[in-house]
This record gives sequence, C-alpha cells and structure tokens, in this order.
Amino acid sequence: MRSFTSGLLLALAVSGGAGGCFVDTGAGRTDTRAEATSSGADDTTAAPTTSTSAASMADASTADASTTGPVPPDPTGTTDASSTGTAGMASTTDMTDMTGMTTGAVDPCGDADIDPGEECDNGAVNNGQNGSICKADCTLNTCGDAYVASNEACDDGNRAPGDGCSPTCTIEACGDGVVLGGEACDDGNIDAGDGCSPTCVIEECGNAILDPGEACDDGNRDILDTCGTKCERLRFHVFVTSAKFTADLGGTAGADAACNALAAAAKLPGAGKFMAWLSGVEPADAATTRLFHSPIVYILPNNGKVADTWVDLTDGSLDAAITRTETGEAIIPVAPLSCNDAIAPEALVWTNSTITGAASTGACDDWTTTGPMVSGMAGLVGRKDNSWTSSCLRPCDVVARLYCFEQP
Repeated sequence: MRSFTSGLLLALAVSGGAGGCFVDTGAGRTDTRAEATSSGADDTTAAPTTSTSAASMADASTADASTTGPVPPDPTGTTDASSTGTAGMASTTDMTDMTGMTTGAVDPCGDADIDPGEECDNGAVNNGQNGSICKADCTLNTCGDAYVASNEACDDGNRAPGDGCSPTCTIEACGDGVVLGGEACDDGNIDAGDGCSPTCVIEECGNAILDPGEACDDGNRDILDTCGTKCERLRFHVFVTSAKFTADLGGTAGADAACNALAAAAKLPGAGKFMAWLSGVEPADAATTRLFHSPIVYILPNNGKVADTWVDLTDGSLDAAITRTETGEAIIPVAPLSCNDAIAPEALVWTNSTITGAASTGACDDWTTTGPMVSGMAGLVGRKDNSWTSSCLRPCDVVARLYCFEQP
C-alpha cells in the first residue's frame, strides 16, 4: 500500500510541474492551473499535458512497485486482499493451498498405507484375497466371517461347533482332542486299543467294531450267535447264497467278493470276512488251503449247527444241511435225491471241491468262462452227505449258488 502511495505522489509532483497542482498552504488552496488558464493558455494545449501526466503517474507507480519489493502486511489487519493487485491474488492462492492440505479427503483403502479408520491395509491386490489377514474393507480377518485367511484352516461363516469347522476355524476331525459332532470320544489321537477308536467310537465289546484284543464284535452280546459277551469267538457263520451265478465268477476272489456283498446287504455279522467254499485249478487255490480250519462250531444264520469243527465239517456227514441264505431264509425244503432230480437245478452250488476241501475235476477254466463245452463241479443244497459239495458236473453256462464261510 505504501508503495502505491509513493508512486502516486511522485506522479502528482511530475504532473504539477507541467500542468499545475493543488498547493495547500494551510490557509487555503490555490489552483495553479487556474492561474495558467487566466494567463492565456488555451484548453487545447492543456489536455495533452494532463494525459502525459496520467501516463507518467502510471509509469512511476510501476517503477516504484518494482523497486520497493513486496508489500508488507498491514499491521491493522484491514487490508483488502482484493485491492492489492497481483500480490493479493498470490496470497489468496497460498491460503487455498493450505486449506487443501488440512481439509482434503482421507486416502482410500487399498493404498497399502494404514490410514485413520483402517485396521490394516496390504494393498488392493492383496486385501481380501491370497490368504491376506486384511480384508477388502481394511478390517482384520476374524473367525466366522466366511473368508479363509492364512491363519485359518477353514471358515464357514459361523462359529458353531460340530459342522466340520470349529469355533476357532480349525478342521474338526477325530483325533483333534475335542469331542464334537457324531464323536463318542476324542483322546487327541487316532490310535487303536486306547479306549477311543481311530474313528472316535468308544472301544468296547458290542460296538460292531473289531477293537484290539477282540476276536469278534457283531454289535451285540447275544450268546447264541457267533460272538460272546466279551467279544470272544464262539462260532462261525455259514450260508448258501440267495443269488445264482454263472461260472465266470472272476476266479475264487470274485466268488469271495460275491459272498461278502450279500452278507453286507443282509447286515450279517462277519460281513467282509466271508470266503466261498470254492477251489480253483491250482492246489494253492483249493478250499482246504484258502479257508480257516475252525476249532469251533459252524452255524447257520438261524443258529442251527452245521458242524462242531473243521474236522467235523469234512468228515462226510453234516449235522445240519446248509439250506439257509444270508438273510436266514430256508431254501430247498426237500433235498434232491440225485443230479437228475427235478429240483436239482435249483439246488446246484458251484464248488469244485471234494469232501476234504481239495480241488476236484471241474473249475470252468478257473472260474472265468461260461463255455457250454467246459464243465464245473457242483454240490447239492439240502444234502448232508458228501453230495453237499461234490455231486454233479455241469456245463459252465448254467447258473448255481455258492457256499459262504465266515473267517476270523
């Protein structure tokens, strides 16, 4: 402001020298321009002088501003920024910049900086993905939020136990030391014989699981069946299949599988441990070699006794004919008298085994063919003499049953 005033005074002084000025003497003002007019100067020559004085005044003002430096601040604080020209505009810009620095928007989530209001920020390419513990909204991952972070094995969106994912977002499984869901126990391991089984079932006789130290476990404590009250072996089951098969059984192993499938479907105790009374071509595949020689009783599914021991089974005379299927149903109420009996086709059983369990003379190409020109040895259901196992040679394209014996 002072710079502008000095320039104005200088311009007035120059102008006064050419065209007159007001001189304040203290008692009054005398207009020297009036004197110039009364002395005969005409208006035409005065006008250029006045114009020149205005230009001079502007030049002086400019020169003064350039040499006196920036305008100092008004100590009264009343200077109007709008009246200060270029200097005032610069000051306004400075204030705008300062305002922007103090009142601008908060940096966004995903810029990899933890800004006010954010719990975390691993960057937009990581937040809420790649296992980052920082979610897409820049909040820390917590168990139960349905996002599986690197510090979790699972997260199903809740913290309820027993649904496969624990309240602490670990996989619920037998052996984790926590009894959840369908577990009866969980001792923190999957070892057998320590009271809690590898499937987290309490190890005890009668649970239908063969636990260490048990000879059997049929899921009950019925002393009339094959397993005793202390899971000791009392007897072994024997049955004749309800189904009939062609001779292409897939070898003796295929016949064993057929026995177990039927036993399992009937929920017969011992299912999975049955073998067919069937001999292959090789001596090592004979029934006497393949099957366990029991020192205890063989019984039917209805608890009827077939033989006291293996020795009794193979002595040529059964205590009871093997006439019960896996379900306990009786078939062939009347034993056929011979292979030519009208009921014989219904009573045929593939065996290729002699009364002692040794291989006989017909195995249908080791039980792999249905060729009508090849023969297999068959026994007859309902018979208690040697004919129960070795009676009729029949073409391999006919169908016959199987005898199934439970194993330890």
